[in-house]
Amino acid sequence: MDERQVFVCKLIGKKELFYKGDENYLLIYVYHDQTYNLDNGTQVDTLLSNDSGVAFIVKTKEGTIYHAGDLNDWYWDGEPKADNQRLTSAYRAEIRKIKGMHFDAAFVPLDPRQGNHCANGILYFLKNVDCNVIFPMHYWNDANVIKRFITEYPQYKSRIKNTECAKGEEL
Repeated sequence: MDERQVFVCKLIGKKELFYKGDENYLLIYVYHDQTYNLDNGTQVDTLLSNDSGVAFIVKTKEGTIYHAGDLNDWYWDGEPKADNQRLTSAYRAEIRKIKGMHFDAAFVPLDPRQGNHCANGILYFLKNVDCNVIFPMHYWNDANVIKRFITEYPQYKSRIKNTECAKGEEL
C-alpha cells in the first residue's frame, strides 16, 4: 500500500513548497470546477473561491467533507456596494452548486472582521446545504464570535462546533 501523504492545493503565487521533490509526498495542484480522483479512492471536487484559491469537497468511503477555504460572503462595510454585491453573488452561485449534497462535516468562515456581516456566509450555508456539523474558521483568534453566533442563532447550536477546545477535549 502506498504510504505517501497526499497534498491537494491551489498554487497561489510562486512559493517554493517545503516538500518539493520529497518522494514521500504527492503534490496535486488543483483548479476550480474540477474533479480529482486519488489512488486511495478519495475524490476531491473544487469550487471557485471569490477571494483566493478554491473550496474543496472531499469524498471518501467514510464520509464527505466541505472545506470553504476563502469562499465566503465577503461583505465589507465601507467597500463599494457593487463590490459587495459581486462577492455575495459569486458566493451564492458556488454554494448553489452543492445544494442538495450531504456533508458529514464542513469548515466555513465566520470572520469577526466583517462586523455585523460576519455571519452572512455561514447562515447562507446553513440554510442551503445539508451538513451534520460545521466548524467555523477564519475567526482570527476571536473564538467568542462562535459563542456569539450560537447565542444569536440557537437553532443551529447542535450543528455548530466550537473549535477552541481544551487540550484533550473531543469535538
